[in-house]
Amino acid sequence: MDGLRLNQQKTDFLWCGTRYKLATRDLNQLAAILPAVILHSSVRDLGIILDSELSFQQHASKLTQTCFFHLRRLRKKPPLTR
Repeated sequence: MDGLRLNQQKTDFLWCGTRYKLATRDLNQLAAILPAVILHSSVRDLGIILDSELSFQQHASKLTQTCFFHLRRLRKKPPLTR
């Protein structure tokens, strides 16, 4: 692989497709071919959470959770005065 080495602790594998296509894949065969790679239902890359159906549902949920967290923190701060 041209000197490319994958860090097994940081490498995630995501198989994308429709729900029907994902159900027809033989994951045991894939695990036999690539034993060191762990298949995930969602992965995070550059701050975006991708799921196997590319629905962005988990990303939108996490983004909403983070926004509400910061809004609650801002509400507790005293108003700025001059």
